[in-house]
Order: sequence, then C-alpha cells, then structure tokens
Amino acid sequence: MKLFVSNTPITFPRSEYGGMITIIAESKGQWEEILKKHYEYEISDDAFDLSNAEKSLEEYDLLLTKEYKVGVASEFLT
Repeated sequence: MKLFVSNTPITFPRSEYGGMITIIAESKGQWEEILKKHYEYEISDDAFDLSNAEKSLEEYDLLLTKEYKVGVASEFLT
C-alpha cells in the first residue's frame, strides 16, 4: 500500500491557486481511478487536468504491519 501526494488536478477558474491531495492506493493506476472518481464533476465541467497532478506526484510506502483504507486521505483546495 502506498501514500500518493500530489497537486490537485483542478484548473482555474474552478480553483484559484490549486491545492494538494493525498490518496492511499495500491498502485498508480488505482490512484488515478480514485482521483478521477473524486473529481468526477470537474472532469465533466472541463476543470480537470490530470497532468497537474502527475507532474507533482510523490509516492511513499506505508507500513505493511497496518491496514489502510483505500481512498482520499486528505485534500486542500483553494
């Protein structure tokens, strides 16, 4: 399991200065699925740019001795 940290993929004018999102997922593919589902409305409204998040993406391994819930762990969006 990994912790993925990135900029939000939301563009102006929906977000003035952007933000950050952290997601717990098993892989980058699952991270992308969760991100798209979380911002489903913004995708349909043309306020979504996946490259914003991909450029800043960092991933960290989580402890194998604990169980984690897959999904959005935190989000900050302006």
